[in-house]
Amino acid sequence: MSTIAWIDETIATIYPTMYPLEHDGHKILEIYSIHEARERLQEILAADVIICELRLSDGMRGSFPGLNFIDELHAGSNKVPPVVIFSTAANSVSARRYKELDIKDVIQKPVQPSALQAAIERIFNATPALSFG
Repeated sequence: MSTIAWIDETIATIYPTMYPLEHDGHKILEIYSIHEARERLQEILAADVIICELRLSDGMRGSFPGLNFIDELHAGSNKVPPVVIFSTAANSVSARRYKELDIKDVIQKPVQPSALQAAIERIFNATPALSFG
């Protein structure tokens, strides 16, 4: 069974997207804020995949706090699990920034369960990262 660390302050609104992953045998760690993510850092780094909202609001500066948090993970660890980003503005971040952080996929909200399942399958099947440029 794989573990997915899901960091999104609006996670309760996307439970239906989570259910197919749980049905497929994935364990979901629900994390509702960057503050909570920092407290559960070891769990996140031990996960098989990280799903993170691009625009998390608490405790971070800048336009894209979710990416800034992923950047923090890379700065503090040499092994960060693959990352999928959720965004209401999927094209607002440069391809260079996604490549720097080794983002595996960007999924626009509202999230379709099939799109998320496909992204997770690509990660577990070691399909190459998406081309953002």
